Amino acid sequence: MLAMAATAVLAGLAGWQLASVPGAAPTPQQPPAPRTAPATVSAPASRTVDVNGGALAGLPARAVRQRLSQLGLAPRVAWVPSAQHPPGTVISVRPAGQLPPGTTVTVTVAYRPHHQHGNGQGNNGGD
Repeated sequence: MLAMAATAVLAGLAGWQLASVPGAAPTPQQPPAPRTAPATVSAPASRTVDVNGGALAGLPARAVRQRLSQLGLAPRVAWVPSAQHPPGTVISVRPAGQLPPGTTVTVTVAYRPHHQHGNGQGNNGGD
């Protein structure tokens, strides 16, 4: 009888030790522990901003600059004289297409050219 009790105790201890080893099969008395996936770090998905330069042409420069900034881009205004476009309106936006946030975008804006009087020497053509 003592031999059977000792065998039962040893079997119980062996099962307990086996259950405490990570990755070991669970004993029949215990439900299997839920397995969790190891934590992983993944890079955030690439995000791009679609810039349609043609759709922005003719709009007020201030509105275009503000919208590009809201989208995470860095607008830079380049003023050019133009008699064909109303002053303060966008002539072009470059680059256009799918752009990553932080991209510098040049917004070309019209201004009314000053009329030059005289010969450009600052003396109005007088002698």
